[in-house]
Amino acid sequence: MRAKLASAVVVALLWIGSAAVAQTPGTSGAIVLNPIAATSGTGVSNAVLINRDEIRVLRVDVAPKGVRNVHTHDDMQYHLFIPTSAGMQFQTESEQPVQMAAWQAQFVKGGTTFEYSRKLTGDAAVGWLTRDYKDPSLPGIGGVTFDASLTWLASGLTTAKLAAKTSVGESTVAGVSGVFTREVALQVDHAFRRWLIATVKLTRGLDDYVGSPREDLRYAASALLTYKLTREWQLKAEYRREWLNSNIAGNDYLANVFLLGARWQR
Repeated sequence: MRAKLASAVVVALLWIGSAAVAQTPGTSGAIVLNPIAATSGTGVSNAVLINRDEIRVLRVDVAPKGVRNVHTHDDMQYHLFIPTSAGMQFQTESEQPVQMAAWQAQFVKGGTTFEYSRKLTGDAAVGWLTRDYKDPSLPGIGGVTFDASLTWLASGLTTAKLAAKTSVGESTVAGVSGVFTREVALQVDHAFRRWLIATVKLTRGLDDYVGSPREDLRYAASALLTYKLTREWQLKAEYRREWLNSNIAGNDYLANVFLLGARWQR
């Protein structure tokens, strides 16, 4: 994708990438960051700090998982890119991506095609969950919890996410306090067009029925296609195959699920 500046007399361009919105030295008043067009990237906002005939300075904020699509500025002589925080990746034309440290400048000449993004982001949390019941016949629930996610921006069109989740659900089985669930899922999203997105997801879960020897091992594989009619309306079609294997006879099943739906948002 190629993007051009509005002014044909710009000779230099400075982009400042940051993960937080704060006042920039040398400016007065609050800085208003405006999101770029969806066709130019995701999770990217900018604000003009200086706009003169001889130089143009922009502040660009890239959110986690944000990416600025491959583009070029043909109407400028030089382009200086300076990230103010670590975790950025910069790539020009056919060269290999460069992982950038904070304040590590990248310099390119006008007309060079380039992109920048936060390619790999993640978070994790470890804890301990306890739940006690007034009913003496129901044993308490306790155990280590682990919740985490790791997102990789393979390109401006493809995103992969690996997530782990721990939860406790209710149960209608007699003598069972609840279901202690641990689940891992891998999801890949690919945009064939900005209005046509395909999603593939694989899931594995373990359900421990506290108060019973029962344990269920669950698997699921799904494929989803999202068609964006307008900014408000979306059509969705999904196929999902589910497996459940239990150590208690009579609970195993295999299911094929087909879903068609519409979504409206404003």
